[in-house]
Amino acid sequence: MKYNYFLQKIGGIENIKRFEMRNNKLFTEIKDLEKVTFSQDVSEIELFSNFLIYDGDKSQEIHQKLKEINLNNQNKEEIKLNRIFAFIASLFGPIIPALAGSGILRGILLISLQFGILNEESTTYLILNSASNVVFYFLPIFLAFTTSNKLGINPISGALIAGALLHPNIVNLGEIGDVVELFNLPIVIISYSSTIIPIILAILLYYFIYNFLERKLPDSLKDIVIPLSALLLVFPITLYVIGPLGYYTGQFLANMISFLIEKSGLFTGMIVGGIWAFCIALGLNWAINPIMINNISTMGYDFIRPFTFASNFSVLGIAVGVF
Repeated sequence: MKYNYFLQKIGGIENIKRFEMRNNKLFTEIKDLEKVTFSQDVSEIELFSNFLIYDGDKSQEIHQKLKEINLNNQNKEEIKLNRIFAFIASLFGPIIPALAGSGILRGILLISLQFGILNEESTTYLILNSASNVVFYFLPIFLAFTTSNKLGINPISGALIAGALLHPNIVNLGEIGDVVELFNLPIVIISYSSTIIPIILAILLYYFIYNFLERKLPDSLKDIVIPLSALLLVFPITLYVIGPLGYYTGQFLANMISFLIEKSGLFTGMIVGGIWAFCIALGLNWAINPIMINNISTMGYDFIRPFTFASNFSVLGIAVGVF
């Protein structure tokens, strides 16, 4: 069976949702079965649900041609969007257990303060409270590690950039907003503890530098020059451009949501609660979760999460009603 004949009989390439090879059989998921015009007496073809199964001697050839036209990337914009959300999810996934454990410890400490078990000046409280804040304060280092790991570059070198941003000598150069010089060029003092966007952007830049040096350098120099590039190239560029850009972008998003809440908390709650279930279904929640984590880590509270509870209780109500 020729490729063109096969494509014609299944209703054209636009009628294929996806395809794959299984046990030398070509499984093709069809969008509209009414467009399939194969005769029922064709022994090589079998229809099962929405799948057309071809078990002919040309199955491998047809599969290869389908791959060549890159059918799986027909919906390029949708695939790109899904990849972005999957990338964001993979960065925070490994950190979520640490965030959960730290949050529970902070909750226990707050309850202990309320019932008088501990007081804010006791060393026990100060030590445990510091422990509960570690994951938030050093969040850039954890994100640098997970981002580097996801991009396939050395995670220790990535964490090196975040560690430099959080070093006490850098933090104590001046007050937040002060301007100091690096190589006779001005940089703005920013507190990078608990921030999210700056370090992710920095690691993305390091990814391109890392791969370029990995290709160009001899093996004897890679272990020295590549980590050095993290400190001499990516770190200064982060201080000059990426840090302020990411920092103020995060601040803008948080302030915009705060503005909407101040203008009409009820309306904002209705919008967020109403669309949250759809956001989860589409994976959009992974684009909003970093903002919530940033709010908790920088301010100690978040004003978006309570709005999402409306969606959760609505789903609960639907489930109870159906039951």
